[in-house]
Amino acid sequence: MEGRNGPVIPPKFLPVPRHITVHRGETAMLECTVENLGTKKVTWRKIPYITPITTGEQLFAQDNRFQAKHISWKQQWNLSIKNVQLHDAGAYECQVSVRGLMLRQNITLSVIDAILPRKAEIRISGTEFPEKGSSIKLFCNATGTPNPPDDIQWFKDGEKLFSDPYEKIYIKKHYARNAGVLTSSLEIKSSKLDDNGTYICRATSHSQDDLITKMKVNVLSAGSNYAKRGK
Repeated sequence: MEGRNGPVIPPKFLPVPRHITVHRGETAMLECTVENLGTKKVTWRKIPYITPITTGEQLFAQDNRFQAKHISWKQQWNLSIKNVQLHDAGAYECQVSVRGLMLRQNITLSVIDAILPRKAEIRISGTEFPEKGSSIKLFCNATGTPNPPDDIQWFKDGEKLFSDPYEKIYIKKHYARNAGVLTSSLEIKSSKLDDNGTYICRATSHSQDDLITKMKVNVLSAGSNYAKRGK
């Protein structure tokens, strides 16, 4: 192929997985890697439909579960499909138009009619090095299967904590049953040096073993850079 300044290297598809299998409800990522794309755009469509799903980063499908994912350093223009359903299964085509010719590459998506089981897990995050007088805020997310845990309890150095406005301790909980998640927050306002210690989050359920995680909190004197130095 010739250009004004000499030979032009045409776009070329590079190898990618050609058959993708996911469970219903998962996110599917269909890859399309194109070398020497230049200013041309990659279009995705589902066979046999003519209307594109995406062209470049523009979405044409009336379904926001679809999204074009451009990873420039990999030369990829991928098609992401969130919350995959059975009707999403089929052949998809990644295409590039070059001077009236259409370069095409097909990817087949298979969908297993079963939701991937959730793992039971627990995570804790929050203020690890608060300054004296500031608030300590800890968050605990517990995931159950098939349902979220029944309760989350907080402990400090083995002693159970309760909401107590007098002690400026506040505990809140939020259920997201569809996601199988129970979230709890622990806030201690106007922290003191006595609030140093190991904080434990325990999720309990009648249908599964307890889930436990912990976090060490170090209350710093005002102006201390202990945490930053890591000493």
